[in-house]
Amino acid sequence: MRVRVQKDWTQSYHPALKVARGDRLRAIKKDDGGWQGWVWCTNESGLSGWLPVQVFDTLRMGETNCVTKDFDTKELTVKAEETLAITDRLNDWSWCENERGQKGWVPDNCLALAQ
Repeated sequence: MRVRVQKDWTQSYHPALKVARGDRLRAIKKDDGGWQGWVWCTNESGLSGWLPVQVFDTLRMGETNCVTKDFDTKELTVKAEETLAITDRLNDWSWCENERGQKGWVPDNCLALAQ
């Protein structure tokens, strides 16, 4: 699906946290800023990122949890009027690729169907 960026978005943290099935992460907090289904997690080497609850079979806050699916938390910085291709959607965010081949998550409220 092709979409147009209607509102600028700047990635909110760097570097991104990329996890693989079997990785162990400590669940720190659920997002309370309007993004339902996302949890701030930290890996064993101290790198943190927002992960969807769907990558865990069981999620216990404040504890170490096992990831059941590969996931990349990379966000994509975009500018209004850019055109993107969406390849995945999850919890009000879309995994997008821009015309330069860069990929990452963009909040759905920044996007509109391309004309």
